[in-house]
Amino acid sequence: MSPTMLSVVSEKGRPSKKAGSDILSQVNLLNDEIESMQSERLDKENEHKFLQAECQDEHQDATIVHQCSQEAKGTEIRLHEAEAKMHESLAKAHAEEAALLHLKIQFHQLAGGS
Repeated sequence: MSPTMLSVVSEKGRPSKKAGSDILSQVNLLNDEIESMQSERLDKENEHKFLQAECQDEHQDATIVHQCSQEAKGTEIRLHEAEAKMHESLAKAHAEEAALLHLKIQFHQLAGGS
């Protein structure tokens, strides 16, 4: 007989009520521990799933923000290009106007001098 069984058996060779009660309480304690560990594991699995879903959401949000930033930067570049063309056109127009005024001044000088 194992030492554990020996402690359960009374002097008359029958299991004692106290020993049976002790074993039952130990079994109940172990069952409670197992249940607690299973509950903890389930909680951790749920937390892991939640964190994983949260990370996926953050990744999608970051992707959208990045895409919007790229589109905004592209729009800003096109705006600056359009402004540069406009300024170039204005500069050409001003140069043409200046040349025209210069010719008019020369004409008036010639007309007034004759």
